[in-house]
Amino acid sequence: MKNVIRTPETHPLTWRLRDDKQPVWLDEYRSKNGYEGARKALTGLSPDEIVSQVKDAGLKGRGGAGFSPV
Repeated sequence: MKNVIRTPETHPLTWRLRDDKQPVWLDEYRSKNGYEGARKALTGLSPDEIVSQVKDAGLKGRGGAGFSPV
């Protein structure tokens, strides 16, 4: 197994998720139901159901203007 340098630069999205500053690996994230919403959407919902749920949730885009994503 090769050494992996773990820094905030190599794991920018996951580095902040744990108090001990260790990166969250995919297996660990999935074991805690990570991506469960994506799995449900991809395997159990129609496109119309997904759009309906996004609208009902009142989500806003992340661009700063507050536009609805649908």
